[in-house]
Amino acid sequence: MTSSLDIYRTAALLVREYGAQALAIAVKRAHALDNQKDVEGTAVWLGIANAIRALNEPSDPNRPKH
Repeated sequence: MTSSLDIYRTAALLVREYGAQALAIAVKRAHALDNQKDVEGTAVWLGIANAIRALNEPSDPNRPKH
């Protein structure tokens, strides 16, 4: 199983490398793995896609920082 940290690192790398295309790349990879019946790989890449969405959300200045 891939850790959350690895998923967010991969998402950040994709955003840095591909910018606005990062989400489409992650979703395309997830679909390709799904077509190959790779359940774990599909789950990882869907997690990366969700992390990319989270990274692209505008930050809320009222949100508490941890």
